[in-house]
Amino acid sequence: MFSQRRRSSSKLGPSLVAWFCLVWPLAAFGHGWHNATLTTSSLADWLSDVKTAVPDVLKRLDQTEMRAVGNLDELKRRVKSSAGEREKEQGGSGRPGRAGVIDAELSPQQRALLSRKANDCLEALAFMTPDNIFPEEFPKFPMEKMDQYRQTATKLLAIMGKQGTEAVANELRSLLMGMGRANNSGLQIHPDYFRQLLDLLRAGGEAGDLTLDSEKLLREAAAGVKPPPFDQLAEDVLEALDDIDTSHANLARVAEVLASTDDPRRKQRLLTRLREHLPDASLSEVLGLLDTKPERSLRQLALVDIQRRLGKASVLELMQVEASVGDPALERSARLELAGRSPRYADVKNDLDEIVKFAQSDRADLAKAAQRQIANAYQRAPMGACLTWLGKVQEPLRTLTWTQIDGRIARADRRRLSLYRDVAVERLQDAQAPAAEKQAALELLERLDPALAVGPLVEILPQLPRELWPPAGDVLRRLTHQDFGPRAGDGAAELSAELKKWRTWIEEHAPKDAQ
Repeated sequence: MFSQRRRSSSKLGPSLVAWFCLVWPLAAFGHGWHNATLTTSSLADWLSDVKTAVPDVLKRLDQTEMRAVGNLDELKRRVKSSAGEREKEQGGSGRPGRAGVIDAELSPQQRALLSRKANDCLEALAFMTPDNIFPEEFPKFPMEKMDQYRQTATKLLAIMGKQGTEAVANELRSLLMGMGRANNSGLQIHPDYFRQLLDLLRAGGEAGDLTLDSEKLLREAAAGVKPPPFDQLAEDVLEALDDIDTSHANLARVAEVLASTDDPRRKQRLLTRLREHLPDASLSEVLGLLDTKPERSLRQLALVDIQRRLGKASVLELMQVEASVGDPALERSARLELAGRSPRYADVKNDLDEIVKFAQSDRADLAKAAQRQIANAYQRAPMGACLTWLGKVQEPLRTLTWTQIDGRIARADRRRLSLYRDVAVERLQDAQAPAAEKQAALELLERLDPALAVGPLVEILPQLPRELWPPAGDVLRRLTHQDFGPRAGDGAAELSAELKKWRTWIEEHAPKDAQ
């Protein structure tokens, strides 16, 4: 995945400052920044009222990210990391959600309060400048903390989660439609206001807090001709939204968006993002990009990128390249690279189900290469893994696997053969093992020295499911040339009598090391 970040930094003020910005009442100034609904001129009195009404809000503020996070860059890193760990969607956003922000812990009433105070924080970011605050009208206002208040307001909006991000998106939409604070207030707007809104939009969008509906409305508001400086703001908003989209989408999805848009500027932005992040994408993403049939220059970039990755590609990835890129030269390179590979079982075990699909390909060269890799894997795989594999595959892969096992048995010393026997016996005794795996375990015992296999198989007969008694009896007959059962239709009484016969025969005929 990829993201485009715009950096800003600040230091967190004391808890009182954090509270101040959360509950900041718009200062009542006759000529400057004012709010007619202000009911108190004392910040301390107003905070006291809020503490009484919602004490746990302030307590949570004092104990969460407000204490731990030093700047917006660190906050963005944390929320992006949290989003990456959760792939489920929340609230119709269509992007990963996150936990740990303030709005994830509040009651509906507190959420409503938080939403109102998000608006107050936006007011602080927009209007908290010396040009708008007159000491003679609000003499108690601490002018020296003005920057500190604005920095804390930024952090609060960021950790408000969805409500903070939606408030920022709504403010940007209002600005672009000529109805925002900077359009008609008659006050001086802080010179960093637009930049801070864009930073907050990116951080919230990358964290999954911007809904698809809000994104759509914001794109619509940014469309069309705007007067300065809102023309540049519209361009910056669209760029930020494209960055957010590409931070959550894979290459193929971005290529599809690229193909579907008619906006030349957006096309160029998306194409630039794809080119920038192609080297960081997984090989499967690059192959997915080719599946979208991108425009020629992007396709060529993807092919060159795949070529440089072949030396480090997995066996499965090499097969995928050979099967799907549609470029003869690159397919030959992948085929040659694959021919030189002989990985351990551990290196391919997680890919074997997909490799099986290639082993059944209509392309003879690809099927043969896949079968060779399967054979190579089971020349080295733990015998228990071989039994699991044999329990789920069909011909010709069963025969191919047994060929490798037979070769291992032929090369094994007696100690290793005893280990193979023990693996088979344990699988037969495993009540959770599928019947097909137990059948493979019987076949393995049949391939071993009778002196190693017969005694243990006889002793575990009572533990086997009744449907395996006849196959086990057949294995014993082929190993010993004795037909003592068990047979189809036998019950417990018959099995008891058969066990006595087998034990007597083993005592009389088996070598000493088999007893």
